[in-house]
Amino acid sequence: MTKLGQIARTVGATLIAVPIVILAVPLALVSGLVTTLTGERKRHEQAWQPMRVHDSAGLTAFQVLCEQRLAEAIKTTGRKVQPMTDRGKPMLELWIELSIEGTPLTMGVYPDGAGIWGPKIDDRFEEWDARTPDELIEIICRHAVRRATDFQQTV
Repeated sequence: MTKLGQIARTVGATLIAVPIVILAVPLALVSGLVTTLTGERKRHEQAWQPMRVHDSAGLTAFQVLCEQRLAEAIKTTGRKVQPMTDRGKPMLELWIELSIEGTPLTMGVYPDGAGIWGPKIDDRFEEWDARTPDELIEIICRHAVRRATDFQQTV
């Protein structure tokens, strides 16, 4: 029997070893989780950095791309997206407000997220809901198409 085996058999060693193992396992898991989350956060920040750049009108690259893709997505439902706000007004946080033709729905596209509102609808989508801007825009468009499709034509 090895020396380690002899030590493990003693009561004293067992009383010392068990708490150390119990503490070491969660610490190793937490350490691994922190490393993983740090890497995820870094990748997330790198993906979003170019989308935070503002154009001459004050809109972020995310807003411009999201508005374009929303218009394209809504078009597949046979409806159009109508702008509702004057983008030339300087504000603390400039947003794009849109309506979906033939529905009571409105959409807001913010510097790093969006929302869809209507009767009993309050859908919000934020930067940290997705890993990349493209993934978030895809989620927003999918929800907007579903919401636009759910409504019957209104007069």
